[in-house]
Amino acid sequence: MPYVVDIEREMVRRFAPAEKRIDERKSTEARDAANGAIGGMIIGLLFGIAVLGTIGSDGIPGLFEAILLVACGAFGGAMFGAIVGSTGIFATKRR
Repeated sequence: MPYVVDIEREMVRRFAPAEKRIDERKSTEARDAANGAIGGMIIGLLFGIAVLGTIGSDGIPGLFEAILLVACGAFGGAMFGAIVGSTGIFATKRR
């Protein structure tokens, strides 16, 4: 079954003028950054959970602080992953 994105790209290639075609390089860079952000967010979540496990229940005042610690780890991981992903390990090689 074809994906919607593939169908859209094929329609744009057939019917759109050359000056209005989708720039493939921009979409690949955005996709690489999104892949990096997702990977970084997963690593950040795991890091936040590991920090919570290290601190223990006595070191955390409440549930909000625990959620905030994990969320900040995930956000930082996503930002770092987007930066590294757009230029680093998740980036596809250009021709």
